[in-house]
Amino acid sequence: MKIHLFIAAGLIMLLMSGCQKQDPPDVILTGCLDALTKGNVTDAYSLFSYDDQLTVSQAEFVHKHELSAQELCIAEMLRDHVVLQVGPLAVGEDTAAAVVTIIAPTIMTGRFAILFFEGCSTTAVDSTLNPMGDPEWIYMTRMTGTVMLRKESPGWRIFGYWQRMRIQEAEASAMRLNYIQTKIEIRDMRAFAFKGDRTSYLTARILNLGDETLRQVEILIACFNPDNRPCYSVTVHPVSPSSLPLGPHRDRPFRVELPHVPADWTGNVTAKVVNCSFVP
Repeated sequence: MKIHLFIAAGLIMLLMSGCQKQDPPDVILTGCLDALTKGNVTDAYSLFSYDDQLTVSQAEFVHKHELSAQELCIAEMLRDHVVLQVGPLAVGEDTAAAVVTIIAPTIMTGRFAILFFEGCSTTAVDSTLNPMGDPEWIYMTRMTGTVMLRKESPGWRIFGYWQRMRIQEAEASAMRLNYIQTKIEIRDMRAFAFKGDRTSYLTARILNLGDETLRQVEILIACFNPDNRPCYSVTVHPVSPSSLPLGPHRDRPFRVELPHVPADWTGNVTAKVVNCSFVP
């Protein structure tokens, strides 16, 4: 009798799980948009298709799209500036689609771009002062494209087709590397090495010799000892999301403080551009 009861209970639970109501596609879409806006990237990941999740693991997704504490604070303060417009949803038997327009701080566009099956158009539309009080501008970008959904066994899921984005990232990396090697230069570098309490520093100019507008540039500064070996290094961003972009054929002076450089630093220093990004 106990065995029969156990089987009956199991059948009831199976039937109940099969009858659970699944969220419609519009709920999944708005839920994902809300999660991405609030920075809940783990929740957003769970709403993407099986094929997408095969392409990018959850850990990799979170690491790539999670904002830093400062960026998250800026995004939170600018939440009233975020605009989400979802067009009419065309729903078929197993697929659905809607045109989505997003206006958000440029620092957030990477996480929103994953929504769009065939990519999206991006346009810089506005800027606003950094709400954290720094005299810097935060740029806003409009993104418009079609978001696809498809029905899977857990229910409706967003189909971002991340494999396409992998290919685009590889192409963009090759372009970025070529631009770094041929179009970005560091000139007029002067080092000031001091003993005692005075802080050592260096000054230089960054030049953008190409036709792209630079959104961010990362430079590795290395200092050398009398044996010509690196004794100190620091990464700096003379162009960053919290500063003005650097336009084509423009230059900008910058200064780097070296508060912890060892006493045996000879004043010999090198600067190497290791990464950059462009204004869409």
